[in-house]
Amino acid sequence: MSEFTYGSLTSGNDRTLLKKYCPRGSAICRLNERWTAFFTEEDGVISSPNNILELSKEMPVFYFYNLEDHCWGYQIWSQGEKVSSLHFSYEFEAELLFSVAQKRYPDQKNIASFLFEDEEGQSIYEQIESELSDPAFFEKELANHF
Repeated sequence: MSEFTYGSLTSGNDRTLLKKYCPRGSAICRLNERWTAFFTEEDGVISSPNNILELSKEMPVFYFYNLEDHCWGYQIWSQGEKVSSLHFSYEFEAELLFSVAQKRYPDQKNIASFLFEDEEGQSIYEQIESELSDPAFFEKELANHF
């Protein structure tokens, strides 16, 4: 595994279905008689590739990611819907701050640039950071996040 690893597992070995939904050039590996893994160039960060939604209408898919010292998680897709997921971040406080800022300023396309490069954004960053230091506010936002 590399520092950043993404991929998908599915039960069964129906390569025809996998080839139907996976982009050309995807790596498809039979792990054993029950499990097949596949890796696409579309895999990335914490969201599963678009092909998984369609594939999951015909077979369940387990998508996983591990970004070394940043975060890790998974998504389970079945019948065209995400039925379960987990995202564990080692940088949770920063992710929560960005999430709060994005909700408050949805017109900002690149919230990180706004918060760090814009004078008004820097003030907003400090305000939200201060709000998150209040346990009641933090718990409320934590509950909203999950």
